[in-house]
Amino acid sequence: MNAATQVAAALAKYGRPMPLQRRQTGGTVVDVDVNCLMRSFRPTELIGGIQIGDAQVIADAAPLIAAGLGQPKKSDLMTIDGRVWIVQNATPRAIGATVLAYDVWVRGG
Repeated sequence: MNAATQVAAALAKYGRPMPLQRRQTGGTVVDVDVNCLMRSFRPTELIGGIQIGDAQVIADAAPLIAAGLGQPKKSDLMTIDGRVWIVQNATPRAIGATVLAYDVWVRGG
């Protein structure tokens, strides 16, 4: 089993589906279900614009890449437990050129 498959399997087992929504140029909306883990930021992590109430989401890269979306962008929306969160930033987690997951900073809810 390669690293991408292992990450996807772990997120499927321990995470849960969280829809990511992006409004494309021209108004088309693309929705993708992505297996993710979510956690609150610790007080020591409230730097660089991160605020109380913001959260970190580790998102499986495979469904986003397959849908042609790639890395989450600022203003993409994620629905978590029925609440809508706005993506603030995302960083790819990769081994070499293979993106395995995205570390996503979200606000709202």
